[in-house]
Amino acid sequence: MRPTQNRETLSNVKTYTGFLLLIASAIPASAQTTEPPKDAAQFDAMETRLFQLYRQANYAEAIKVAEDMLKVRPKDAGTMYNMACLQCLSGRKDAALEWFEKSVSHGWCDATHTERDPDFATIRGDARFKQIVEKARQALAERVAKPVWKTHIPKGHDAAKPCGLIVALHAEMSNPADMIAAWAPVADKMGMIVVAPEAPQRLDEGRCQWTASSDSEKLVSAVLDAVRKEYKIDDARTVLTGFSDGGWMTFRMAADKPGAFRGLIPVAGHTANISASAFKRDSLKDVRAFIMIGGREPAAALSGNRTVRRMLESAGATVTLETYPGVGHEFPKERDKELTRALEWVLGSEKPASP
Repeated sequence: MRPTQNRETLSNVKTYTGFLLLIASAIPASAQTTEPPKDAAQFDAMETRLFQLYRQANYAEAIKVAEDMLKVRPKDAGTMYNMACLQCLSGRKDAALEWFEKSVSHGWCDATHTERDPDFATIRGDARFKQIVEKARQALAERVAKPVWKTHIPKGHDAAKPCGLIVALHAEMSNPADMIAAWAPVADKMGMIVVAPEAPQRLDEGRCQWTASSDSEKLVSAVLDAVRKEYKIDDARTVLTGFSDGGWMTFRMAADKPGAFRGLIPVAGHTANISASAFKRDSLKDVRAFIMIGGREPAAALSGNRTVRRMLESAGATVTLETYPGVGHEFPKERDKELTRALEWVLGSEKPASP
């Protein structure tokens, strides 16, 4: 099973490599800023059950749960993809291909993951499978070429003067509006523009996901280039932040585009597949990073963030890691205060706090 960016399954990251599982409960209500769907609790419970059945290799019952999930959210591309996996594991190749094609038509586009997914081992050589994978690849390329994002302009903004920029990356099953809402009060106070790109993979209405492929980094870079053309940006006050999956993307972007940002603020960031070899020596020597993580996160998440801290430091970055007691997979309790403190720190010159 492909590791989800979910707090409940993070400890299993090295164990599961196939089936995509999208558990919306990875983002608690306290971390969301837009109204959660009315069916969220019901859908989350079914999805958790689906995960359990998959781990037990009880594919017949898992298919029944997936069918019920699609009655609740008939356009959910992630569930369609999961259904394709389950059908393939059950030996129904034609049904697997049909569901895979449906998932692509509804927004699934992570061709790289699909090609590696062991759940599709029996149909990987099928010409129809390859054709659908190519459709997904083309869809992803189109979304990277024409990225979508939201922008918040601070009160009193003077277009004639260079302005600081916050690039905010949303969580799995979230969207740009959540990050705009989270950062707008802080941006107004600091006089900075906020730009929130939409992840390329659209799973259901208003909910998106970052892909495991480098196309996600390309999309963020494309948005950054477009914003620089539209506004006068102060390079010395350019910061990348992200929550949950967005934090994972923040770590990835630090390795992929080390000179693009002055500061990094990953919040509750996942660390799956973040490799020390991706960070070049001294590539981040002018970068400051403020890592925020809840003290109630799983041990694997806390350990992973400490490990990535060392990776960033080995690449030359100045890093502080703040652990918030009593906080789970969410923003700190005094969100605006803590985000302001982190932003001031990455843009300042103080020495990092003790771990």
